[in-house]
Amino acid sequence: MRLYRPKGATKLVLARQLIDTLAGRYPDRRIHVVADAAYAAGELAGLPARVTLTSRLRKSAVLYDLAPPKTGKRGGPG
Repeated sequence: MRLYRPKGATKLVLARQLIDTLAGRYPDRRIHVVADAAYAAGELAGLPARVTLTSRLRKSAVLYDLAPPKTGKRGGPG
């Protein structure tokens, strides 16, 4: 648990601290985080491979299409 204070660390920073603490405490477990759209931000990018994050899309999100399969070659699909 973390205490949020309006003049202290942001909620996103506190959430990242909690995730990092859990990941450090349980290094052999997969961790799945479910959060509101407010937590789909840069502070939660770069999580360890065994930590996944599911959140709602932001209102400003733009979806075009699924990413093409990887070819194993350098550069973009073409």
